[in-house]
Amino acid sequence: MQDKNDKQKLYLKCLFTEEEKIALASEMAQQAVTKDSLQQHLKETTAHFKAQIESCETIIKKNATLIKDGYEFRYVPCSVDYNVPERGMKTCTRVDTGESFVEPMNNEEKANLFYNVDAPAAEEEAEKEEVAAEEEAEKEEVAAEEEAEKEEVAAEEEAEKEEVAAEEEAEKEGQDA
Repeated sequence: MQDKNDKQKLYLKCLFTEEEKIALASEMAQQAVTKDSLQQHLKETTAHFKAQIESCETIIKKNATLIKDGYEFRYVPCSVDYNVPERGMKTCTRVDTGESFVEPMNNEEKANLFYNVDAPAAEEEAEKEEVAAEEEAEKEEVAAEEEAEKEEVAAEEEAEKEEVAAEEEAEKEGQDA
């Protein structure tokens, strides 16, 4: 037989007190802030990795094209013999490989040789032009490398802009909510 004063715990509906409502609202607000922070971090991380992937893709495409073609044009030091094998032609010999080829002299070369009758002086002038051409080739190569670096920096800056825009959008969405 059961006693009249038997105590049990029963599962019943309970209305929240004001303190309980405040505690629940506070926890909900904290979780909303944490969620927004995590979403923002995810966007930033995604944008950062996206920029790195795009940089890799650019290099991959460039190198794939070079491999497919099997060559690229570069400025190469050459020795040039004018009027060889015949008048109006020049023989160019690559310094790096020793490979020679013959091509017509351009008008400037013909004019320089015509006015510079003194052969040693003409050779000296040709050497100066060769050195200048080599220096110019080096400058152009450095400029091309700098341009490639600028493109990479621009891609990174664009990714950073996208990150900032994403942050601003997230902040705006947070303020709207």
